[in-house]
Amino acid sequence: RNTIPTTIAAFSGVLPGNGLFKNDLESVVCQRNPAVASCLEWLKSFESDVSKARMSGSGASVFLEVASKAKAQEIVFQVPEQINGIPFFACEARGLDRHPLYNPAV
Repeated sequence: RNTIPTTIAAFSGVLPGNGLFKNDLESVVCQRNPAVASCLEWLKSFESDVSKARMSGSGASVFLEVASKAKAQEIVFQVPEQINGIPFFACEARGLDRHPLYNPAV
């Protein structure tokens, strides 16, 4: 691990791919699990200048932030039934600016 320690708040506020933050497990997970690598590659086809496909922690999911619900629905509509012979599931989820349990006064 050669990246600087960070918090999820800092990680979430920085554009991926800028070299400051990355998921150190991504290369290992993608090497060992070609289906995860393929899912990421498929999702990358929808990237923009301000949004990059990413993998959650140890690869349980891949995701891409998009600007609108319509764009999310457009992507979900194009999801293949399988990737690398493994059933593929996708959904749209609304992001939160702040966790509902976050209380800075505590």
